[in-house]
Amino acid sequence: MALRYDSTEFWLQPDASSFDALTHVTIRLGPGEPVTTPVAVARFPVIIKHSRVRLISRVTISALGAFLVAAPAILGVHASLSLRIVLAVIGSAALSTATIVMGRPRS
Repeated sequence: MALRYDSTEFWLQPDASSFDALTHVTIRLGPGEPVTTPVAVARFPVIIKHSRVRLISRVTISALGAFLVAAPAILGVHASLSLRIVLAVIGSAALSTATIVMGRPRS
């Protein structure tokens, strides 16, 4: 193939039901300045494996947070106001943690 084609691209297809993602990695050889033409550029398709434990933790914390946010309505007016406020604040903190903190990719 190297004799007949200038470039060849291979695609790795992940399982459709998989949590993993298909992306490309670009390797650029040449000067460091972005305005100059690189000596060579190579793009490789790669599959990024996401942590299943992180996904399960995120779903569990989100579910717990949603339940705690709904708890004041479930408890009704007969429960103390301070208890309902504390449950709602803890639930919103859990939802924020699952969405913002755990949603960020690790560097």
